[in-house]
Amino acid sequence: MVLDPVEQADYRAALKALKTSGTGLRVAAEEHAKAIEILGGNLVLEAARFYAKRNIHTLPKITVTEACQTFIDSIDRVPYRKLIRTNLKRFSESFHIDLKMVQSPDIDDFIRNLKLSERTKKNTRMAVAALFSFGVSRGWIPRDHDVMNGVRSYGDGDGEVLIYSVAEMEKLMHFARPEMVHWLAIAAFAGLRHAEIQRLDWSDIDDEFITVGKAKSKTRTRRLVPVAGNLKTWLKPFWKPSGPVSQFSIVCDQLEKVSKSSGIKWKKNGLRHSYISYRLAKTQDVNAVAIEAGNSPAIIFVGASFIKC
Repeated sequence: MVLDPVEQADYRAALKALKTSGTGLRVAAEEHAKAIEILGGNLVLEAARFYAKRNIHTLPKITVTEACQTFIDSIDRVPYRKLIRTNLKRFSESFHIDLKMVQSPDIDDFIRNLKLSERTKKNTRMAVAALFSFGVSRGWIPRDHDVMNGVRSYGDGDGEVLIYSVAEMEKLMHFARPEMVHWLAIAAFAGLRHAEIQRLDWSDIDDEFITVGKAKSKTRTRRLVPVAGNLKTWLKPFWKPSGPVSQFSIVCDQLEKVSKSSGIKWKKNGLRHSYISYRLAKTQDVNAVAIEAGNSPAIIFVGASFIKC
């Protein structure tokens, strides 16, 4: 085959362009053609720029198996570690690639094709989500790598997680007796458990945080819960240097009265679930919300109704 002058010029230009890359002309042509086929058009440069922008090529290489084991080893609480290990076992065995290369469709197909119960699929999804959140914190994958966004959710037969809308919350606060307003605000806008609020003292609350001490926390672990702007507004008229936050020994009676007077059906754990759901939608950081709420990341996913913020 004899090349005409134009083809000869193209050939020489192609060799010159590839000289610094160390790639042969044939390999370069084949890879370029394959890339066009994968992308569905001549978008190779755009794809390369997107890849470089996310700095994937600068991130450490860690396989799914290695990431799973490191994550499991980092968990102190034995029950949670056991749950994560069980639900990541199949995932680890199914993906023999770098963690950062796993995409939403891969995870969605993997979970959907499991010959297991809906509850197990749900637990698997939660474990994988916790793994990727851990991966972000370790710098293994980009912070904008929202891989779980396209993965469908599964139920477990325990019922839907119910939360209060903004309008419902406003109505509850409006009809609550004054002594209950700050109690409701802390439950809905800080996510403290009922028993934790009952043990809380005003001295535990300042402009920035609510300090839930070991003796007052269900998990016997001290934690700091941020005081958001809306919570600060609701608490300001009631705050004092010290004294019990709750003025009622049996708060359930008061909650029932608020529900009845407002006409808003009471939702079991609805205030705490609302905080978790809205906070998770805003921060997109399951580990941070888990720390604030005093739960494991897996439990946070159980207690969240996924909403768009």
